[in-house]
Amino acid sequence: VETAVPGIVLAGTAQGPMNIQESCAAAAAAASKVAGLLSRGQVELDPFVAHVDPDRCDGTGRCVEVCQYEDAIVWQTVGVNGRSAQKAVVTPANCAGCGVCVGACPNRAIDLLGWRLQQYEVMIDAIAAEELPALAIA
Repeated sequence: VETAVPGIVLAGTAQGPMNIQESCAAAAAAASKVAGLLSRGQVELDPFVAHVDPDRCDGTGRCVEVCQYEDAIVWQTVGVNGRSAQKAVVTPANCAGCGVCVGACPNRAIDLLGWRLQQYEVMIDAIAAEELPALAIA
């Protein structure tokens, strides 16, 4: 019933081949899931979403190409220093915070809110600096 994208549900043969009874059961499950989401009054979003620094974004488009979530990161014409330019813009409600765009950006213009790329680099350097114990192979 649920998909990898929170708030998106499938019912019936959208999930795969099934008979009428299975389709009705899937529809009831999807309706129940949606009713639960709507009854909350608001939807909580994951705080770890991508953020583009427009000053560093030069419009290569790699982030848009690699993003697997529809409309999570898109091209938009924005004003920069009195001129218009194509820049990547994130729609937080559609972003899953997976970080694929962060790794794809050659200009390091994208970070995940709550986690900066420099933080990851410091952690990797700390791990690499430690001497790993020799493994005994029996």
